Amino acid sequence: KYGFGFGGTGKKSHAKQFDNYGEPFGMHDVIGCYLDLDSMQIKYSKNGNDLGVAFTIPASLRDVAFFPAVVLKNAEISFNFGAQPFKHSPASGFTAVCQAPKNNVKNSEVSGTAAVVTKKVNNAPQAIIIEPSRELAEQTYNQIVKFKKYLESPKTKELLVVGGVQVKDQISALNAGVDIVVGTPGRMEDLISGGKLSLTQCRFFVLDEADGLLKQGYTELIDRLHRQIPKITSDGKRLQMMIVCSATLHAFEVKKMAERLMHFPTWVDLKGEDAVPETVHHVVVMVDPQKDNSWHNLRKHVPD
Repeated sequence: KYGFGFGGTGKKSHAKQFDNYGEPFGMHDVIGCYLDLDSMQIKYSKNGNDLGVAFTIPASLRDVAFFPAVVLKNAEISFNFGAQPFKHSPASGFTAVCQAPKNNVKNSEVSGTAAVVTKKVNNAPQAIIIEPSRELAEQTYNQIVKFKKYLESPKTKELLVVGGVQVKDQISALNAGVDIVVGTPGRMEDLISGGKLSLTQCRFFVLDEADGLLKQGYTELIDRLHRQIPKITSDGKRLQMMIVCSATLHAFEVKKMAERLMHFPTWVDLKGEDAVPETVHHVVVMVDPQKDNSWHNLRKHVPD
């Protein structure tokens, strides 16, 4: 509710209030944002043209830091804070962010040079892989064991978390330090809810056979875990999420989950949606074995 925005539809927004402002913008347009800390006003420009004052900042926000943010969908954008010459000369009296006095600029705590580096926690793996069955979890775990010999520095530690194994052994392994955890939803949830498995340093969240997980009713669990995992890591990088499927990549539930949880998901499709070519026709022929004896003339009879 403390944000000030200007959207491509020609609307300005603040505190959930949308009003007409300026004009629409889109591909190849250059938008400038001007913050006047003396008069406490915000205005924008489009391709160098001043669109006029958009907001007057309330006095209660005078000492609050303003952070630039952009929301996009299926689009790309480039930023220029003044490190390179501007395509359109900025309005007179304004200074580029990178050239502003240091006492007027505050670095973000989750990105940039001021990123906070947190201490490594043993029971907080960097990668979590969830499988719909114990068999698949064991297969994935075994492949990690085979591949990790090529990762010499640093050495990685992996852990299989499934039912049927003493949970004390798994907790001991977590406390000793792990990098990758592979497991089934049930046992994984028990360890997380009990505080034995931490999600604070997870950088890679993988849902293998996602269609199977959804069919088994783990949608709510996946959403809950996703909410607990930091979306920006301690070194300023975005959480990487993978939804791995097999034959049902185009399932509606999988697409819906991807749109809900992932940022600009990239689909890798080696098969395509199921379809029958126009040159193929389906024909059904009803055969009565008591009346139609022509099959007796076949060189090789179908065995009983």
